[in-house]
Amino acid sequence: MKNQNLIIGILVIALVLVLAFFAFQGNITSSEDKIITASGDATITTMPDKAEVYVRITTNNTDANLAKTANQDINNKVIAALKKLGLSDSDIETTSYDLRKNQVWEDNSYVDKGYIAETTLKVSTKDLSKAGSIIDASVSAGAQGIDYVSFTLSNERQAQVKKDALANATVAARTKAETIASSLGVKLAGIKSVSEPNVGQIYYNAYPNFAMAEGASVKAADFGTQLQPKSLEISAQISVVYKIR
Repeated sequence: MKNQNLIIGILVIALVLVLAFFAFQGNITSSEDKIITASGDATITTMPDKAEVYVRITTNNTDANLAKTANQDINNKVIAALKKLGLSDSDIETTSYDLRKNQVWEDNSYVDKGYIAETTLKVSTKDLSKAGSIIDASVSAGAQGIDYVSFTLSNERQAQVKKDALANATVAARTKAETIASSLGVKLAGIKSVSEPNVGQIYYNAYPNFAMAEGASVKAADFGTQLQPKSLEISAQISVVYKIR
């Protein structure tokens, strides 16, 4: 009899524990299911506040040292001309330098035609009205071409615009979640998680439709280059999981 009562007691305790376990699991599931996920998108259109002009200096010679020296000569003249526009050393950066054999395919084989020295300078300015003058001054000083001009945002401006875009995307997500909650007859009860899938900048490059011929001599007045930058777009996306009650 005592053994029977002991067995019954153990079974009752086990049953209570099992029921408590499933009740606890049910509460967790119920809690986890009571959510609404909403995404928000925002795009801010703004004008660029920075221009980057990529200047190409190319020289050719049958002697490698002479090709290199001539290239450095023009490079120095271009930098001097740019400084006359008010640019500083920090605004002018050498992004690439190359000294190589000039080999041309002739009669089913490569023929050496001397050497090519090539330098690319990135010239940055926050005064967009100077972009055309940078092109003219560089070409007049002997640069053989302008690869492209990039209109973008300075680090400070980019950080502020991205911040504003994220704020707008967050408001859009909240508004969407409130609309969904209202239509379901529930209320938002806090934030469970937030993710930021993307904040992107759309910028553009302007490519010149002219190329300087080797040895050409062109005055700034021949170009009088004027560039009209267009607006840029900064987009942001955010996804928010809201608790509901």
